[in-house]
Amino acid sequence: MRDRSASLSSQENLISNQLYGLAPTDPVSISIAALLLGLVSALAGYLPARRAAKVDPMVALRYE
Repeated sequence: MRDRSASLSSQENLISNQLYGLAPTDPVSISIAALLLGLVSALAGYLPARRAAKVDPMVALRYE
């Protein structure tokens, strides 16, 4: 437990040094960042999958 709290404390210090005018434990900022990261990762997976779904499987197999 002591290692975990030391790690969290060092992460808070790192975040507070990187962000100007934001607290490292600000729930709104953390929620927005997590939501944005989730949306970008979902889009990064969706776009190639949609493109791959448009290809006819027989055409793809004959190409190889």
